[in-house]
Amino acid sequence: DTVRAGIVIAPIWFTAQLCFNYSLLLTSVTSNSILSTSSSIFTFALSVWLVNERYSWERLASIVVYMIGSGIVTIADSMDSIQAGSGGGTGGDAGGGSSGGGGGG
Repeated sequence: DTVRAGIVIAPIWFTAQLCFNYSLLLTSVTSNSILSTSSSIFTFALSVWLVNERYSWERLASIVVYMIGSGIVTIADSMDSIQAGSGGGTGGDAGGGSSGGGGGG
């Protein structure tokens, strides 16, 4: 069973990693971090909904703390970008933006 699961999951995992690494060419590390950090919310919600994972406040609290930490890093990185004169932050990234995933074109 373990080998069969590995054969099924390995191509999906490698494809996901390839897409993640390719996305670094199209957007900043900060925007990429925001999008990848938000995946924990979707993973938690889908596991509760699809596989009846037990919901607990501790798990939800840990996700919230994780998201807050990511937000702090994002704000710090944006402030460093502004101070360095790039004026950027995450606003001008291809495919990034506040919509959470739409491609630019």
